[in-house]
Amino acid sequence: EKISSLPKEAPFFIFLHTYLVHCPYNPPAPFASKFETPGAEKLDLRYCGAHYNKRPDLSKNHAIYLSDHYDGSISYLDSLLGVFFSDLKQQGTLDNTVIILTSDHGDSFLEHGRIGHQESLHNELLMIPLIISGPGLGSARVQTPVSLVDIFPTILELAEIPVPNVAQGHSLLARLDSRSERSKFPERYLSELDGKVQLR
Repeated sequence: EKISSLPKEAPFFIFLHTYLVHCPYNPPAPFASKFETPGAEKLDLRYCGAHYNKRPDLSKNHAIYLSDHYDGSISYLDSLLGVFFSDLKQQGTLDNTVIILTSDHGDSFLEHGRIGHQESLHNELLMIPLIISGPGLGSARVQTPVSLVDIFPTILELAEIPVPNVAQGHSLLARLDSRSERSKFPERYLSELDGKVQLR
């Protein structure tokens, strides 16, 4: 509704943050039962990782049950985004809008002995989706590491706004240009948690 109330052709920026893909992993029907792995053991879905990690009897089958509901939450969010993008298309806005989809972290399901996203720097937490779609952008998959700090300069370049020298990161649009200097992009990134450092 907010977008449709804007003057035609007026530029806009929306930051949409949701906790729908987050503990407690308890999406509504029918998404709660959309993914059901045989052998999964039920758990009380009112809690988050700190609660589950205190249970000495927590098993891989419990983790699968949580993961199935996590996937259901993703599917639920996907359905809502589908409605949102459909509305943008009906308004004639989608084809002239850049969409950036990402996350602040992933979650663990006993891959390294824990549930959730605390006290860990493993790949299941650090390797998150980053999808950029919009007018004039081609189709490419960047294989080398990028960081969330790269999103800000990317948005500025897309909006044709000069990137200030103090900005962290680099615009990802240059990653799609084979003529760009690879030396300007870091090949590794650091993640830190309470003094623990993960080099990627």
